[in-house]
Amino acid sequence: MMKKTLAAVAVLGAFAGSAMAADVTLYGRIDTGFMYTDTNDVSKFEMKSGQKNGSRWGVKGTEDLGNGMKVGFILEGGFNSDDGTPAQAKSAGNERLFGREATLSLYGDFGRIAAGRIASVASDSGSMGIFGDLDPFGTSYNYAAMTNKTGSAMTRYDNVLGYASPKFGGVQIHAQYAMGDAADNKAVGNARYGGVAANYKAGALTLLASAEHYDYDNAKAADDGMSFIVGGNYKTDFATFYGFANYFQDITGVGETFGLGGKAVAVDGYGVSFAAAVPACGGKFMASVGYRDMEASEDSSAEGNRMSGSVGFEYALSKRTTAYVVGTYVKEEWKDADQDGYQIGTGIVHKF
Repeated sequence: MMKKTLAAVAVLGAFAGSAMAADVTLYGRIDTGFMYTDTNDVSKFEMKSGQKNGSRWGVKGTEDLGNGMKVGFILEGGFNSDDGTPAQAKSAGNERLFGREATLSLYGDFGRIAAGRIASVASDSGSMGIFGDLDPFGTSYNYAAMTNKTGSAMTRYDNVLGYASPKFGGVQIHAQYAMGDAADNKAVGNARYGGVAANYKAGALTLLASAEHYDYDNAKAADDGMSFIVGGNYKTDFATFYGFANYFQDITGVGETFGLGGKAVAVDGYGVSFAAAVPACGGKFMASVGYRDMEASEDSSAEGNRMSGSVGFEYALSKRTTAYVVGTYVKEEWKDADQDGYQIGTGIVHKF
């Protein structure tokens, strides 16, 4: 017992020593709620983790190197708050300790250079994803997620080299290259990825654009995939309006709601979305409509589409705690199959 106590004191002492030499922060979020789902095949009510924000904990810090430069790190892991299990896994039985982000970065007048596990630039996740300005629902809220309105993966990658430029006249450039899995640089589950994106902000207007390349070489399922997104938002006195359009080609693993067949093939297509967020009643009302159309790259007779409509309300109970409720209706068709359904979720997010 004494040995364990001494070991714990030593670890805390080492951390405290590091904290005195650098700016280190422990942080996290816990999102727990309930969800009801009703489709042609399923009707269920369940406790759910991470509907609005994925439950997580992390440590981040920076150190000033002088001459306008500093080094920083982010180590962030996800977990399921309903059962305590890790939220990200590399493979069955191989959970990631820091599955959301693990980066070491260098900052300077040149911008930021980061290396490690990072979310794609065309996402709203992590420290380098910039697409939170495209949709008030973001990649959250399950059926309502903007991922389901596009062909873009909007996911995380290992072995990434990322760059964010300084801002020039309201424009900032972001670029990433993922080198693939350490064991197989072109593994099916972790293909090579390249992306470049730009955002522009001027007053009430925000514009974003991205181009992404997916290398499926080892998957033997498709030619290299491509995805292009343009969109943004505009703020008025009474609401913020959002919109985006996406064109994609030879994309595998498209985010279907009901899994009617598209995941197994490469598809070409497009997606569009329109949304609004209105401050009211001390909180924020949200609404969006989306449509995605696609067909198999190698078989023009195989076609699919997805239509969705979502409404939601978020209310800040305090500076660190937010309550939410969201409902989404979806109709999806693929080949000769079709299905529709709806989902209602509610919960609370607490930040620490």
